[in-house]
Amino acid sequence: MHYSKKKYILVLWLFLSTSSGPQTKGGEIMQPNGRMKAVAGRSNKISVLIIVAVCILLGTALLWGRSRLHSKNAEYNAQEAQIKESIAAQEERSEQLDKYERYVKSDEFAEKTAREKFGLVGEDEYAVKAGN
Repeated sequence: MHYSKKKYILVLWLFLSTSSGPQTKGGEIMQPNGRMKAVAGRSNKISVLIIVAVCILLGTALLWGRSRLHSKNAEYNAQEAQIKESIAAQEERSEQLDKYERYVKSDEFAEKTAREKFGLVGEDEYAVKAGN
């Protein structure tokens, strides 16, 4: 079969201008006998684009979720540090209260309270009041 020069140039240009060979707008290819043959190249390209889009969406979702987890982790670490400080302060307060409890149960506290509040004196002591 003999091609005219214009047809040959058109087929060659279509072949070189597309990645999957010479195609026309409808996704068809020109055969050597001059007839058009349908090619599934366009539907393959759409499938690849859909797969790439889904992969991009999944990657974006994973990165967004990862960043949210990092921010939550930072918040929890800050809360943990704050709670540890609070625990340390409460333990110190507990130690102070234990010391005060031991002091209140001692004879020294009872004697001091009796002197200050009730004006009592020991057996070998005398009470002296200052006059105006």
